[in-house]
Amino acid sequence: MPNLQFDRVVCVNLDRHPDRWDRFTAQVRSFADRWPMPIPQRVRAIDGERVGCPGWLNIGGGAWGCYSSHRRVIEDALMDGVEQLMIFEDDAHFPEDFVEQYQRFLHHLPADWDGLYLGGQHLHRKVFPPMPVNEACVRVRNVNRTHAFALRGKYIRRVYKHLCDYAEWIKCPNHHIDHRLGVLGEKDAGIIYAPDKWIVGQAGGVSAVSGKRFGNPRDWNKLPEAAHMPFVVVIGLHSSGSSCIAGVLHKLGVSMGQRLGGHKGKNPKGGFEAQGLARLCETAYPFPTLVRKIPTKAVVNGLRKHIQFNAAHVTRNGGRIHGGKYPHLCLMGPELARAHDDLLIVHINRPLDESIASLQERAADKHDADTIDKLQRILWAKKHELLATFPADRQIAIEYEDLLGDTVRQVDRLIAFLKIEPTDEQLRAALDHVDPACRRFNLQAAGVA
Repeated sequence: MPNLQFDRVVCVNLDRHPDRWDRFTAQVRSFADRWPMPIPQRVRAIDGERVGCPGWLNIGGGAWGCYSSHRRVIEDALMDGVEQLMIFEDDAHFPEDFVEQYQRFLHHLPADWDGLYLGGQHLHRKVFPPMPVNEACVRVRNVNRTHAFALRGKYIRRVYKHLCDYAEWIKCPNHHIDHRLGVLGEKDAGIIYAPDKWIVGQAGGVSAVSGKRFGNPRDWNKLPEAAHMPFVVVIGLHSSGSSCIAGVLHKLGVSMGQRLGGHKGKNPKGGFEAQGLARLCETAYPFPTLVRKIPTKAVVNGLRKHIQFNAAHVTRNGGRIHGGKYPHLCLMGPELARAHDDLLIVHINRPLDESIASLQERAADKHDADTIDKLQRILWAKKHELLATFPADRQIAIEYEDLLGDTVRQVDRLIAFLKIEPTDEQLRAALDHVDPACRRFNLQAAGVA
């Protein structure tokens, strides 16, 4: 058994949450003389809502306060020569058999550890899966949550330097502290272990970071595996009805991303493109080019990161399915297949000449008609190549005309294909989303066909 004699054990707690400190200490006292480490000392958390968050970050005061509190704890440990540091947050939840689980973990913990997580969520599992080292311990690379983790020796300084590297952090202004620690973990800068099953959960209540309310304690062992959550890919050209079908999916409960945008133009119901996914697609194939600007590996990793990040968000909120939409996904069939092993394809099909004419009208002030024509025709060809590579039972085709003219039947087909059970409210919202009046262009009405 490794030497796990913590020099310092702390619990981070805001002044305005004495109830959380009381709950935390009551848990510790309930174990009496069986508590397996020094009694945690309270550390006054930095209230990010009071001190404010730097303008270059998009994480809000709560997350900034959390980061600042942990950084100060680590800084104080370095100043005081602490060799082994355990950090809890005041929402840490210890199950009744915590001591037994903890002792089992210690018995199997390798002696070469730099960091430990007793609770959390594994991120980017497909790229960096937890690697078993024995029957009770796994080696990890990217763990979300900071409610129960430990640092040792030189790695304490390594973590501190990383958290103070604002030049790198500014490249990812949405990152919270756990995301920053995950970045360091993926660099394999230290040897980090965790139990094969988490032994410290998080209590319910209102999060001091996000402001969201959670119910019962969350142990992260009972949630569905985000890595195996189906990802629904909407495949369709520009001006093909892909925004409409993406909106229908989103209304039905298929999360299309956290920050949705996209070209709306004259159509107030357009868009439903996750900003991160759109940014990746435009980086790979800047509109209207068809020459890939970044390596295949970067596309695969970008898709994988987006899918896993969105899956984790959906999982935390009790969802079971999510998806993404962007026209240039038509070009990314092989990359999509490598990025995720549980893809479902929703193919929205509009006559090629009609989608060309619609996009030419929409983009006339920026791009010439021949460029648009070439773009759409290549997307059309690549789309059909992609569809040919996927099993028939993993894809569904929705004709644009049928979506507009026979909405109820097409929505029913989608529901059956995805095996989802939308509420009555979601179903009404999905049906109401389809509005033929928003149609941009009709060749027959224009006298072209």
